[in-house]
Amino acid sequence: MFLEVLSDSFNRFVEYELKQYPAKDIIFAKVNSYINSIREDYGSNRQIPQAPSKYTTIVPKEGLKLKFDDENNFSSINYQLF
Repeated sequence: MFLEVLSDSFNRFVEYELKQYPAKDIIFAKVNSYINSIREDYGSNRQIPQAPSKYTTIVPKEGLKLKFDDENNFSSINYQLF
């Protein structure tokens, strides 16, 4: 049930928030493909597959720890959590 809600919510997000973004179709296809692979893998062996990205990091149970230099300039931080 959660995957259906996630899929529907993501589709609405793309439709309303990314309508002017040139790569929205690519993002839509890739994320929906991953959601479908979760649905298939979890249904067959109760495991969630690794995200298809070389930049993927699994967030530990302890959470994220970020270290910064002396300056507190957060303008260059980019992240995405799924």
